[in-house]
Amino acid sequence: MFRFASSSPRALLLTLAVSAMFGLGMTSQAHAIEPLTSLSEVTTGTSESGYPFNSYYHDSRYQALYLASELNSAGLSAGDVVDEISLKPAASPGQTLENVRIAYAWTSSTQLSTSWVSTTVVWGPGDITMVQVTGGLWFPFDVSDLPPWNGSDSLIIEWSNDGTSYTSGGGAYVRETGDMTRAQNFFNDSDCGNYPFLGCSPSATENVASVLLTLTGAGPIDNDGDGYTSDVDCNDTDYFVNPGASEIPCDGVDNDCDSSTFDEEDSDFDGWTVCAGDCDDTDYFVNPGLFESIAEGNCSDGADNDCNGATDASDPGCEELGDDDDAAGDDDDAAGDDDDAAGDDD
Repeated sequence: MFRFASSSPRALLLTLAVSAMFGLGMTSQAHAIEPLTSLSEVTTGTSESGYPFNSYYHDSRYQALYLASELNSAGLSAGDVVDEISLKPAASPGQTLENVRIAYAWTSSTQLSTSWVSTTVVWGPGDITMVQVTGGLWFPFDVSDLPPWNGSDSLIIEWSNDGTSYTSGGGAYVRETGDMTRAQNFFNDSDCGNYPFLGCSPSATENVASVLLTLTGAGPIDNDGDGYTSDVDCNDTDYFVNPGASEIPCDGVDNDCDSSTFDEEDSDFDGWTVCAGDCDDTDYFVNPGLFESIAEGNCSDGADNDCNGATDASDPGCEELGDDDDAAGDDDDAAGDDDDAAGDDD
């Protein structure tokens, strides 16, 4: 793996460009962001323990919180992937740092509460020697296992080292936030067991480590949690709309993200869909826009031509067909009938 160190975001961007030219795993989308640049940047001393690159105690663990708003202001966008985390040492450590780990957590929290946050290790454990570290130059850690940013979570970055000896030296560049809920750390000489040192609680600090985040492979995310990312999900805000869903007729929604499965299909091309009341979408001559009547000549075709729920002689338009009541020439209640009239035989 190639490791680059640079003293500024501009230099790192040049590094990324060179990496892309020589095929070192970078993409044309790679760029670097540095949060919190508006805050004062200071260094921790060689004997100020509990910070990255410090070797004054056997063990240390440090967690810093970077708020979603700060990440966004620095240039992180939803779907971006953090491929590399770079921390800036203030000086070379006094000895080899053993079992260094870089871990992270995406969180909805906006504060730390002097209780360790569960994190996922994405670099290490590995040793960092004195000669690998130069004060003031970014030290990068490949953390390509991080999932894409969802656009709303804050980021916790954790440094830890788990050693067996100590020497004064090292330290890190940090940003002074003035907020004691933004970072927490711990240091000890092997009295709290091995990493993650759960037997010892952290102490609060306002100092958030200066960090440079390299973003590569920015890609789509799954906003609605339905298992389909926004590049294939036609509505990534609706859990029930995705390419794996079944089309539900007449709801006005493309449920399966497939334009070939119509929500309001007109199969017989008569201008009427099932959703609009077509009771037989396979027959062009059946729809709510037609008439069923003697005049139309369709009172004996066995179809509900006008989709009113009545067929042939039972349809109001066909009532005169075969009727012998109340019409000229019928034998009921009319002149000349044989019921209850003068001259009848009853």
